[in-house]
Amino acid sequence: VEICPIYGVHGYEDRFIDFLSPKWMEMLAFTTKEAAQLGLGVDLTTGTGWPFGGPWVSEADASARVRLKAYTVDGGASLEEALPKGILQCLIAISSGGQQVDLADKVKDGKVDWVAPPGPWRVYQKVKRAAPGGEGYVLDPYYVPALNRYLAVFDRAFANYDGAMPRAEFHDSFEYYNAQWCPDYFEQFEKRRGYDLRSELPAFFGEGPDDKVARVRADYRETLADLHLDYIRRWTAWSHGHGSLTRNQAHGAPVNLVDLYASADIPETE
Repeated sequence: VEICPIYGVHGYEDRFIDFLSPKWMEMLAFTTKEAAQLGLGVDLTTGTGWPFGGPWVSEADASARVRLKAYTVDGGASLEEALPKGILQCLIAISSGGQQVDLADKVKDGKVDWVAPPGPWRVYQKVKRAAPGGEGYVLDPYYVPALNRYLAVFDRAFANYDGAMPRAEFHDSFEYYNAQWCPDYFEQFEKRRGYDLRSELPAFFGEGPDDKVARVRADYRETLADLHLDYIRRWTAWSHGHGSLTRNQAHGAPVNLVDLYASADIPETE
């Protein structure tokens, strides 16, 4: 039997039990005890509904999408357009001759305080914007430090738990919609691919020879795949530390699915 904590039924609010509260943990202990007497295993979704997430997930740890924008600026002119709201990840100007200037430290009140040197320039911008979901933010599925902070809430809830641990923790199919980025993506990309993605922003934006664009974008996707695989492996290691197995529905994830299914104890299809 699987327990998937989810929203309650209208009209029965007086019977709601807050997720991971002492009363909820007491009920979980009762459930696992009764299940054992019936010869049943009890699996638990590591979160409320799906995907992972909840009210304790901060905006910094939330699933994020990336917004890409490019501007053309003539020599002697400034970038007049206000930058989109969000967490600025990168702002780089590139001249027609290939010279690059980092403008991230020249942003004030959403405007860029910079006058372009002679010649046409292109300004490339990447902004992370967190997307809320359910009763809290959806967790960033590419960032192990965020996962560790998320799982710490379960550690505290289970610290005084006196029941049997779930047979397995469960991760549902990949439904982290618009999840495309994480806070240390540039650093992870350079470590894994061997070059700085910020130096190849035109190709990442789809500008330049088709072969180069394809290679840069493939490297971006492969890095995302590596990061989510690390995420699931860390979740599996955490579950093992609590004496539980893991069940994972890998389908939908931007990863080699065979690798991802293999990272859990029980690979589960839809």
